[in-house]
Amino acid sequence: MLLWELWDYLVQTLGAPQHDAVKLVSRLAAHWRVQEFEPSYLLRDEVIISALEATGFVTRSGDAIPTAWVRDIDRTVRQSLGCLQLTLPGQRFRLLDQELSDGGLKFLLQVQAPLGDR
Repeated sequence: MLLWELWDYLVQTLGAPQHDAVKLVSRLAAHWRVQEFEPSYLLRDEVIISALEATGFVTRSGDAIPTAWVRDIDRTVRQSLGCLQLTLPGQRFRLLDQELSDGGLKFLLQVQAPLGDR
């Protein structure tokens, strides 16, 4: 496998997962990281729920997405992005406090890009 094929695989698998709700939260997380701003922990669930509702996500019964589901999706996205080590080495504890590497920034920009631009 060539290096660019591996890169594309990572972007498609981790940055654009098959489940549309996870894909949306991945794009949100990438946007927040690139902009070096993310909502506080207390507001994060509300922002994600609003984004999901705005794009029409509901449960099979037609109810709003429960907060517990949102937290699971968010945790999955954070763990996936965290495994990629997108930042320069540092002693800080919050991902947002660490400086993105050039490759990390490129990856997150590709995650944010519309599907046709990847």
